[in-house]
Amino acid sequence: MPLEISQYSTNEESYQVLEVQWEVYNDEPSDNFWELYKRVSKEEFCLRSLEKYTEADSISLKLVDTDTSEVVGGTSWAIYTEPHDIFTEMISMIRTRPKMWPAMKKKTEVSTQWGEGSDIQSMAHQLTLQDLSARLKHSNGPHLSVTVAVVRLAYREEGEAMFMKWAVDLADEKDLECFRFSGDIDLPLFESFGFRVVDEFVTDPQTKNPSEEWIKLKEKIFPKPWHTSVMWRPKKSAVEKGQTEYKLADGSLDVEAEIEGRGAA
Repeated sequence: MPLEISQYSTNEESYQVLEVQWEVYNDEPSDNFWELYKRVSKEEFCLRSLEKYTEADSISLKLVDTDTSEVVGGTSWAIYTEPHDIFTEMISMIRTRPKMWPAMKKKTEVSTQWGEGSDIQSMAHQLTLQDLSARLKHSNGPHLSVTVAVVRLAYREEGEAMFMKWAVDLADEKDLECFRFSGDIDLPLFESFGFRVVDEFVTDPQTKNPSEEWIKLKEKIFPKPWHTSVMWRPKKSAVEKGQTEYKLADGSLDVEAEIEGRGAA
């Protein structure tokens, strides 16, 4: 089963990759956040995901079994060639595509669907803010970031390595550092391509006097705290100069207050 990587840009191709993502995550749940954002059906997930917005340039790749012409995987790398304000980017997402960010904009179609003030909305809100707080400390300068990567099980080892090789070659060509916020399952793959862990955080939503619904959600989605590693790969020119010490960005802002202050909530 020979595999081939190619770039894609059409909605039809995006839908094919999203179908793979939904099926893989549904069959092999390894990401706690998936339970919050997978939607009711594969069709709804794919259609909503096609609306995703980002200010960054991005390159989307699909993995095809050339014997069958079947799409068996996909990945997307966000490329920032200039320093960027993560809050401006996130708030643009919230305002432009509110259905994709129900946790950070309370009065939206999805928030209503989930129920205003519902436990699942509150949990998603906490998770999104925890994630953004961590990202605020990293990846604010020029960099290349993994945003989505999924490969069917039968093709996974070879396919993931092909995607990673393609990505790090691109990063070296553009002389960009790379970031990946990763669960423990991905660590060996990324370490084999020159990434190293520079920070870590634990996601564990909490509430006072949890309701029965909250307890059930917590047991289903977070039976134990979710550990995330911040993985970093230095840019090529820094490696050549021996400048591989990692420095954190300023992560001292209050994320929720900043969002409120900029009128996005």
